[in-house]
Amino acid sequence: MWSGFRLVLLCAALVPAFGLYEEEAGKYDWHLAMFRDVEDVEWSGNGRRVFYGAGKGVVGSLSVKSGSIIWRRMVNGDVHSMLKTSAGIIVCSDSNLVTLFGDDGSLLWEQQFSASETVLGVVRHPESSKPHIIIRTDKTITSLPLAIESPSSIYLVRSEQTAALPLTSDYTTAVVKGSSIYLINYSTNQVHTGNLFSDKSLKAVPLQKGEKLQGMSGKYITVKAGSQCRKISDGKIETSACAAGERYFEGEEGKLVRVTKTGDTALVDSEGVIVWKRNDGLAYVNDAQALEEHPEAESEIDSGTFVESYKSLLVNQLAGIQNLLEVLPATIARVSAVMHGEKVSSPPVTTNRFGLKKNLLLTTKTSIYFMNSASGSILWERDIEFFDSEDAEIVKVYKSKSKENHQVVLMVWTTSNGRDTLTAIDELGDVLTDIKSDTYKGLQVGTVVEDYLFNHNDAHYSSAVFLVKDSNKYVTYPKENVLKPKPLFYHTLDHKSGTVEGHRLQEDGSTFAHWKVSLVTDPSEEIVATSMTTFDPHQYIVTDSIKIHGNKTSGKNELLIRYVNPNAVLVVTAVPPKEDKQEEESGNKRSTGGYLVLYLIDGITGSVLSSMVQPNALPPVNVVALENQFMYHFFNSKRGKYQLSVWELFHDTDLHRGLTADSVTNARFVVQSITGSKADSSFSSYEVAPPQVIPVAFSFPTAVRSMGTTVSGKGVASKQLLVSLATDEIVSIDIAKHLEANSQQSVSSTSWLPTQIVSYNNTVIGADYIKTFPSKLESTCLMITYGYDIFFHRVTAGKPFDMLNEDFAYIPLFLTCVGVATLTVVVAILQKRKTLQGQWQ
Repeated sequence: MWSGFRLVLLCAALVPAFGLYEEEAGKYDWHLAMFRDVEDVEWSGNGRRVFYGAGKGVVGSLSVKSGSIIWRRMVNGDVHSMLKTSAGIIVCSDSNLVTLFGDDGSLLWEQQFSASETVLGVVRHPESSKPHIIIRTDKTITSLPLAIESPSSIYLVRSEQTAALPLTSDYTTAVVKGSSIYLINYSTNQVHTGNLFSDKSLKAVPLQKGEKLQGMSGKYITVKAGSQCRKISDGKIETSACAAGERYFEGEEGKLVRVTKTGDTALVDSEGVIVWKRNDGLAYVNDAQALEEHPEAESEIDSGTFVESYKSLLVNQLAGIQNLLEVLPATIARVSAVMHGEKVSSPPVTTNRFGLKKNLLLTTKTSIYFMNSASGSILWERDIEFFDSEDAEIVKVYKSKSKENHQVVLMVWTTSNGRDTLTAIDELGDVLTDIKSDTYKGLQVGTVVEDYLFNHNDAHYSSAVFLVKDSNKYVTYPKENVLKPKPLFYHTLDHKSGTVEGHRLQEDGSTFAHWKVSLVTDPSEEIVATSMTTFDPHQYIVTDSIKIHGNKTSGKNELLIRYVNPNAVLVVTAVPPKEDKQEEESGNKRSTGGYLVLYLIDGITGSVLSSMVQPNALPPVNVVALENQFMYHFFNSKRGKYQLSVWELFHDTDLHRGLTADSVTNARFVVQSITGSKADSSFSSYEVAPPQVIPVAFSFPTAVRSMGTTVSGKGVASKQLLVSLATDEIVSIDIAKHLEANSQQSVSSTSWLPTQIVSYNNTVIGADYIKTFPSKLESTCLMITYGYDIFFHRVTAGKPFDMLNEDFAYIPLFLTCVGVATLTVVVAILQKRKTLQGQWQ
């Protein structure tokens, strides 16, 4: 029995080590290129290609056969009109820019029109078949021919510019389709139309009582009368019905491109059969979450009893040993090949070994996508009609977990006409049959400020959704058998008034305003950005707890303790540039530069820990928090360049009795900080004094769409800053190295190597959001960006952490392991023999 117990202890002590081969990096990423808000579609004429003109200036050529993207380009402004010619595709955008791309995507010609000429679109002349640019000048709509003699000889024929139609009515939207122009005024519910080459004036399209202009549906303007939808064509309302919310672009041989309400596009042939479908609705993703691929194979540690906890731990250890034995033959073969100098190839990364493969839950206002992170394939998709809600929107999707089989349960919160519904579905996207949807009337979605997950004793679920409405109401799901939550703190921000208000939720469920701070000192000032640290107990990193900082005043090296406040939030307000009134009265207008005001606020006490004015700074501002650092990006109007500033927070040295490198009076405090003892690692907003802030500024080469940070499972590996650039690239920056090189607090430049561009050669358009998730590899985290394109990547911020050196001693390690195992067996045999001899004596 004793031998069996020793075997169990040995199995529990065996912890497999995870590692990633260097050549595996970058082989398991994927990029989904999208077309969002498709406004115009043109056809190639040979039946091989179809051209999309979409929002954010995206133009692309797709294969008619498969729907795959042949090329994609970007112009300034949203695309609103296109025309296919023999030389290529002419594109008109909202920025008064007209561009000609060749069939291969090459830029052949472009023309930027002045502000006095508004580009309305491009049409083909019915007689000469030449392209004409339609522009508005003052009160006249004119036609300007475009001569295309050769790829190198393209020009506007100003001498042949003619007045097409007089502009006799106000409009909010101008649409050029075919040889006709439509001037739409949604406020007055009127539309005027006319032929650009034959009519002398515009005429109104008669609308019947109850008919309402809806907008564009492909090549047509739609009118809704009750529950029916009609199309305007050739100045008349057709009797044929059109699908509400869908758009159609007719093309060659009866084919058409259909754009659904969810944003997906599909090519339909003349018989109504779908040739291909593109999931362009993913361009509208506003939230992303990661779920374990096989949660039923995991075992959670129950803190109920020691036996149950140890049993759960042993099961996890045995699963890890099983995975280790599965890859052991391949690992031995690889080591042997390396020792003989042979070329080796990496085995495929498996899910159980590294936790690098998860399920991704992506949400838009109208759809839910469940995807595989390994390939980017969609496992299932559910749109708003699945939840039996008309004209509804998906507000949020929460994940819970069942106690019985660890099944992930998704709770979808939808709203329609002031009525909110919470629906529980499983991992397959099916509504659970044993639980009905709970409907809460009167909840206003716009007033929900925070949500929480907390445990309760329900038989079906191990966690529930906690929603806060206004400042004194909340609901939970499920409603029954919910434990009282512990005291919680949350805060609300009013961007216009510039106030931050803290609230506290009591154990009895009541809430009250705990504190309120008004940050606005100027009528034009408003909150433009905020960031909150994500508390992680592993943020108290042993190797990074202390930093030696050079004090320029005293000339000594100070020993600083990093200040990590999980309750801190950085709020940024902006004051726009203004003209000096005194200079204006004297006749000289001089603009004073705008500025930013930064406030570091404790979310528990409401205390302003630190504040600073950033002069000559203009929005947009991106803020992100990483451990004891707050980083924000802005435009410096005085220097004419972008800047990235970093706030490093440290415990005030004066409060620690002048803790310096030359002093040993506080050795105990230093040791406790290094070892991360419980006495100093726990944080209390009421006991810890405000931090010492050391600001550092860097010049940044480009504008920024969004920022994020890498994460790690244990919080030990180094972390980096992830930045989505305006150049549609994503880079990883090691801020710690830049801070070490810039210890004098002066403005230096931020740069990166080509190897730090994590998007490689991919053009990731509109990466407005960056989210990261930890894996079992301490050095590697999973990153997904969304907002237009979807890009998934594995970032190895702490790459050396899980890597073996090239001169790693495989043979001594192997011989040592064999020797220790042999010695253990020999000692066990000798001990058994000695025990037996002692019993005989």
